[in-house]
Amino acid sequence: MFHCKLCNHEVDVLTSVSTAALVSAWNAQGVLISPPEFKEVFLMHCPHCSFESWQPEWVGDGNFYAQLSSFAWYYESSKWEYYKALAWLKKDAKVLEVGCGKGEFLKLLAANSVEAIGLDTNLDAIEVAKSNGLNVIGVDLQDYSASTAEKFDVVCHFQVLEHIPEPLQFLGTCAKLLNPDGEIWMATPNQDSFIRYAPFLLLNLPPHHQTRWTVSAYQAASQKLDLHLNQVEFEPLHKLHTGWALQCLLNKYFQVGIDRPYFKSERSLWKWIALRLAELLGKIVFYPKWIRNRIRGHSILVSTRKLNSHLG
Repeated sequence: MFHCKLCNHEVDVLTSVSTAALVSAWNAQGVLISPPEFKEVFLMHCPHCSFESWQPEWVGDGNFYAQLSSFAWYYESSKWEYYKALAWLKKDAKVLEVGCGKGEFLKLLAANSVEAIGLDTNLDAIEVAKSNGLNVIGVDLQDYSASTAEKFDVVCHFQVLEHIPEPLQFLGTCAKLLNPDGEIWMATPNQDSFIRYAPFLLLNLPPHHQTRWTVSAYQAASQKLDLHLNQVEFEPLHKLHTGWALQCLLNKYFQVGIDRPYFKSERSLWKWIALRLAELLGKIVFYPKWIRNRIRGHSILVSTRKLNSHLG
């Protein structure tokens, strides 16, 4: 019997995926991985807080992420949440970014004269960040926390938390690095957006993503760690996601397989045609910005504030 990693309530099994099929799918995309010891992974849903996680844990290693980072699209140079987070910054704030990648957000902070440190374990990304004069340390969060007495006004991570199999431990470590009344800023895919209609998108599966987040899940995590859920922002539908969004909506009603094109058993000509038509139509229907601004897009950005001194 499995329990929710956030609120400890008993969870439901939504679905399962063969690990052999996942290995084949990743390999077909040029990301070579080996199968784990178990034959299936199960998506667990908590009816109490809506948090979802994959069990057993199958987490990508350094080689897996090194292969992914070789694709130009993997590290986005500009993200919606970067500019929203900048607007939250208070004067003279000291910032730690966990999983900073090549340092795109750190560059924005530096341009605004904000003191910041970045953490990452991808050596290639760290090299790029350092070549741009950024203060990036090649260590994971746990080791950094154990080796420093430094405290921050903000600890942030963008599109990182969904990769973490034990989120409470990770967020608890973030909280320990905060000054009194410091804040944790985090962005993840929003499971309440259009992506919920395509539950088998490869990038949203193990060994890449481990967990799925909603506002309710963030509330449960904040309550468990004595944090106050301070602000929530929803990304409007991005113009690059218009075709994808309509494909996902089409998948809800007709099961056209937007989320399973990598699985050979799911391929068919009519599904391919339906997906291409949906992609084209989505770009037309959602082209006006005023329409996209009324539709929730891919990501959610959350700010939580430290309340209790025992976390520090």
